[in-house]
Amino acid sequence: MPRHAHAMHLLGVLCLQSGRFPEAIELISQALASHGPQPAFHSNLAAAYLELGRLIEAAAHCRTALRLQPDHPDAHHNLGVALRGQGQLEAAEAEFREALRLKPNYLDARCNLGAVLHQLG
Repeated sequence: MPRHAHAMHLLGVLCLQSGRFPEAIELISQALASHGPQPAFHSNLAAAYLELGRLIEAAAHCRTALRLQPDHPDAHHNLGVALRGQGQLEAAEAEFREALRLKPNYLDARCNLGAVLHQLG
């Protein structure tokens, strides 16, 4: 069963990368249901929710990923994006900074940090 879950997760990631976000959510959710909590599964599910503008669900999955793996730079970045979208700029700044601490060359996190700092003035 675990290999099946990883295959579903990978199919979900392919859907995410090709812009098929509802399908990505369905596949990754199925992978989580059959395999149990995995940080990468939750982080990728959050990314799909972000693409659909579902910020609350995205933030919840980021937080779950971070409970499982606190040093997950993508989960910190995605949480920052979700928080920024909700107007929580200081919290978003902290998440982008943590993503950069963990992965110094993380271009998306650097760009988003710059945007948040600009918004904060």
